Amino acid sequence: MDLIVTFISDLVHQVFDFSCILTWICLRVTSLSILTCNFFFNLWCSLSNGLECAFDYLESCDQNLFVCTLNSGWIFIKSLKDFYFDITYSMTMWQILAVCLWLGIITFSPTIRKIMLNCIAFLLVGSFAALTKLVRRKMQNKKVQAKKWSLIGVFTFLVTASAKGIYRICFRRKSKKTIDPNLTCIVCIDRQKSVLLMPCKHVCLCEECTSGLFNSRKIGICPLCRVVITNTMSIYM
Repeated sequence: MDLIVTFISDLVHQVFDFSCILTWICLRVTSLSILTCNFFFNLWCSLSNGLECAFDYLESCDQNLFVCTLNSGWIFIKSLKDFYFDITYSMTMWQILAVCLWLGIITFSPTIRKIMLNCIAFLLVGSFAALTKLVRRKMQNKKVQAKKWSLIGVFTFLVTASAKGIYRICFRRKSKKTIDPNLTCIVCIDRQKSVLLMPCKHVCLCEECTSGLFNSRKIGICPLCRVVITNTMSIYM
């Protein structure tokens, strides 16, 4: 009887120990999988942002193919640098080593290694072909625009330049006067200050607002210091 009880207790202890070990292994594998997913998610975000910034730069690049490709590659490397800082900030060193070890074990298989190398080669070749096509299209569009520079283009350029000059002369100066708070009336915020109020000597109203102030009230009051206005004087600023 004692042997049976001892055997059962040992079996229970072994099962319990095995379940604890199995639970610990499952938790470690789960945490490692989560870290790996986080690693690949940050890598994917940095790669997509880097490619987007590189393509945006290529669309506005005005230089030759070599310089544009070099600058776009530098922009892409900056995004990978940001990925490195994000990973080192969110993961500890042992977690990064564990993820790298796990990835190394996975990529040890020849089939998986061949698939990954094919994907990398496809991305590199496809990216270079897309960059070349974008830069060539940009240069061709510029050449076509240069060939189409005719009398109609000159006339259109002169008209637009004249319109811009007229707009700057007629509208922008007026808008500066209306926007400047030191020159505008504090009541209407539209016209220029042109009246000196006595005896406080404040210049804060235009002629229209001053006349309206005296028409609405028998006694005018300065809107700044609330002193009774005894006299006004027109000035030019």
